[in-house]
Amino acid sequence: MPESTPHETGDGRPWRRDVGRRTVLAAGGAALLLANLPGDTAAPAVLAADATPDLTLDLLRREDMLKLRFTFFNLRRSTAAGPPKLVPIDANAQSVIVVQLASQHLMEEPTYVSDPGGNPPANLPAPGDIATRAVGPSRIAFLVPSTVKELPYSEEGLLAWPDWVMRVVPKTAPAVPGQLVTDLLLVDWLHLTPEQYASWAHVTHPVTSAGRTELWHTRLAPRDTFGRPDPQLGPAEIRATATDTPDDLRFDDLFGYPQDPGTPARIVTQSNSIAPVRGDLVLLSALGATLELAGEWPEPATLARWQHRSALGRDNYVRIEQRGFLFPYGHRATSVVETERTFAGGAARLLQRAYIRLEEPVKTFTDNGLPFRSVEIAMTTTPNLAAHPEEISGTAAYWVQYQPGADPVDVPFPIVATDWAGNRIETVAHLAFVDQDHATDQTVLNALQAQADPNDFDHVNPRRTHELGGQKVAFAPPSGSNGLAAAADDGAPRNTAFPTVRMHLNVKLRVQAGEAGFAPQMLAAEIRMPAVEALAGGQELATAIGYDPGYVHGSFENVKGELFARVSPTVADVGKLVQAITANNPIPDVGAVTAKFGRTVAQLGGVAAPDLDIRGLSRSLGPLSGPADTISQIAKDGDFDPRKFFPDTAKLLGGLSLADLLGVDPKLPVGNAPKIVTTPEYGNGRDLPPTAVTTVLDWRPKLPDELTAGVFLPKLPDRPHATLTLHGENRTVFGTNGVTTTSTITGDLRDFAIELVKGNDEALSFIKLTFRRFAFEQHDSAKPVIHVELDRIDFEGPLKFVNTLQQFLVSTGKGLGIDVQPTGITAGYTLAIPDVGIGVFALQHLAFSAALSIPFDGGPARARFAFCSREHPFTLTVSLFGGGGFFALALGTDGFELVEASIEFGGAVAFNLGVASGSVSVMAGIYFKLERKPEVPASGSTPAVPEHDAVTLTGYVRANGSLNVLGLITISAEFYLALSYTNDGGQNVVEGEASLTVEIDILFFSKSVTLTVHKSFAGPGSSSPAARSAAALPAGGSPSFGDQMSQDDWNTYCDAFAA
Repeated sequence: MPESTPHETGDGRPWRRDVGRRTVLAAGGAALLLANLPGDTAAPAVLAADATPDLTLDLLRREDMLKLRFTFFNLRRSTAAGPPKLVPIDANAQSVIVVQLASQHLMEEPTYVSDPGGNPPANLPAPGDIATRAVGPSRIAFLVPSTVKELPYSEEGLLAWPDWVMRVVPKTAPAVPGQLVTDLLLVDWLHLTPEQYASWAHVTHPVTSAGRTELWHTRLAPRDTFGRPDPQLGPAEIRATATDTPDDLRFDDLFGYPQDPGTPARIVTQSNSIAPVRGDLVLLSALGATLELAGEWPEPATLARWQHRSALGRDNYVRIEQRGFLFPYGHRATSVVETERTFAGGAARLLQRAYIRLEEPVKTFTDNGLPFRSVEIAMTTTPNLAAHPEEISGTAAYWVQYQPGADPVDVPFPIVATDWAGNRIETVAHLAFVDQDHATDQTVLNALQAQADPNDFDHVNPRRTHELGGQKVAFAPPSGSNGLAAAADDGAPRNTAFPTVRMHLNVKLRVQAGEAGFAPQMLAAEIRMPAVEALAGGQELATAIGYDPGYVHGSFENVKGELFARVSPTVADVGKLVQAITANNPIPDVGAVTAKFGRTVAQLGGVAAPDLDIRGLSRSLGPLSGPADTISQIAKDGDFDPRKFFPDTAKLLGGLSLADLLGVDPKLPVGNAPKIVTTPEYGNGRDLPPTAVTTVLDWRPKLPDELTAGVFLPKLPDRPHATLTLHGENRTVFGTNGVTTTSTITGDLRDFAIELVKGNDEALSFIKLTFRRFAFEQHDSAKPVIHVELDRIDFEGPLKFVNTLQQFLVSTGKGLGIDVQPTGITAGYTLAIPDVGIGVFALQHLAFSAALSIPFDGGPARARFAFCSREHPFTLTVSLFGGGGFFALALGTDGFELVEASIEFGGAVAFNLGVASGSVSVMAGIYFKLERKPEVPASGSTPAVPEHDAVTLTGYVRANGSLNVLGLITISAEFYLALSYTNDGGQNVVEGEASLTVEIDILFFSKSVTLTVHKSFAGPGSSSPAARSAAALPAGGSPSFGDQMSQDDWNTYCDAFAA
């Protein structure tokens, strides 16, 4: 019979005896099972948690390595009246037996594997360098009811645990177990306890076979119907009651990734409040515990699974799965940490890896603040993650990173997003993992929102941007879809979709049951507007858009103008604009995307250059122009104010403001705005790319009856109401032989008049041009075809007398001459009056001319009237007196340009005496010129000169005399005296010039001498821009080519020779 050696220390005296099976008293154990029967006795007193043990016994057995320490509370050994036994000290108090086992678990530092392919690191620690630590002892506490008067004090009696009832920490109050309750330390940092109704199965004596004795062990098992432990009945249930705080993070890696103290705490909470851990195998021995534990918890628990396998106190496999969400889209995912003992580097060591497993591949969205209706992540499992990922808010949220090289980098998640129109957009996303516990925690949410700081607009952070490479994205429901994607064959134009270069994400916080407390929103998107760019001559426009707050918080049913986005050149500008609108703050003055149609006015035939300052996008109207408050008005009321829709650069016939042309009514129907629509054609089915794309600009505004100011007359008494039509079409076909593009642009303006330059002042009315039609048509790059039907020209005010002369134009049958050049179109005529001569009276070289020029460079249309010209003045002579002159007037749709006039008068007399002849003439004249000089930009060191008026007034006297003697000698003299006054932009100059020229001819010899005097006097205003410009020239130097020609003039000159 084996020998055991108990050591008693309760009364301080050693005690040794042989304890055999014959001393087993089963009756004592049976009495414990009856302890809970009702009785009339008073409830026993409860032991204090810090009670002092009354007896301690170490039970050692060499054969099977049994090693147990028994501690008895309110029990003493008694040898009276038979074999030794245990009896209560106080019959009215509880009695407790605590069995302590040596350390059952050895903590071991794992080696993390960050290689994406799973290869262990090259610098594995040597087996002796791996940190280990044994946990504290485990104990099992049993309650002895007060109804039990004695227990057998024997080896068999002390191991009769199935007959006893365990003391455990209650589910309702998990805490660190005291000395009088069961506390199993079998894994890192956790205090475990079985359920109270379980028991322990083991042998009470050594088991030897073939000379070998098995290790003594006890196994946790549920009880059968007779109260005996039976492992065949299934797994026992285990709960965690408390955690220890790690004092050495080398041993914390088994439970968290990264080192997460929250994981053991979750096991405690969930095993008590949701479901206990399944103990498929819980076996204790002197060499350590052998475990097979599995905890599984359903939603909404954060910890989804805990699996733990160990053998003789050494871990073999540990798996932790924690639920969470992927930021920012909110896909459900699971963080998995696996620690497994594997042979590597010549030793069986713990290797750990972590990865993310996707649980919700497709996430759907209904928010108007995001163009994506669904986002699919095309990666179900990540590669092994980096050991130390970049944290966002401690271990609760971190970026999903792996380590293919020296440093961790974000895992590129391939995603496929589906937009409002059903387009599939492929891109890459950088995501973060947020555990489910903290997905609604305000501190964590604030840290997450800071990752997409809406105030840091211009920072292109790959973690909050998607590079889309020009893929088309529908940012709002297409036309006719009523909030849903239009059917594939409904023919609705996809006018909310644009090629998108990059999309910037924002994050909004929310409260939604069962979901993360964050959701993605679009902060801004960098897009291309092919419709606008094609009609603006192919210029690439930097365009950023952000959702209009009214659309985000409502729907198209609540937005009359169907406005869905605000537009600006930069992400920063559009962000500031949207923020101000959201907060009802004053709208900041941010930039607009300017479509410079004026630069390609030649393609528009000069009729109209509808330059647009685009600040909004509408589903029904396309791009919207005007200040931000005008865009808001269109969205709210559906009203269109042309004065704000078109910038000042938007012109008709070069100089007429389109805003003025459309009138001053701020509540015109929104249909008066231009519409630009791009429509793809799917010749091979919608599952394949489009075979062609057509961009159409249509504009047919309603012109008002009257304008309060301006030179354009849309309503004439004897003609129909003026109409304006502009149509542009750009079609790109994607064929097998490449891409071909064709374009057609037509414009038609009918039944209108231009009055120069009256405005609101009748005294300034000079010329009225009445048109039946002014139209153009251009196909591709061919020369534009121009149709001009000028009805008549009426001279008004001071020029009204010229109307009488128009009958000559009609009677002669001469019509307009039209000249089309690359720089513009000119239409006009010249009327020559026959010479009139009666006796000593002669009137010669009379002519009237009128012309209209419309440039193709966006400049204003010009009209010029002239009576004779500087090169061909009229002449009038009466006897020995005579004179002449000319008059010219140039006006534009932008106002006055030039008035120029000259008149000369005097007398002449000649004589001939035979041997001598001569002549004398004296002439005097006045020249006047008033012109509007254009702005001259700065060039080098020469400052800019603003637009200004220049006046020149000159008076002169010229006297000539000559004498010829016998045809051999001729003497002639000329005296010239002139006085000029010039005011050029505020610079006043008076100049005087006198010259005397004497010439003598004798036979073949001739000699001429000229004496000249010139004086110039500068008046006030010498600091004017013109004076400063002149002063900038070197002293005595001549002006350079750049001084004489501005950059704009040079560009115009070059364009005249362009193909």
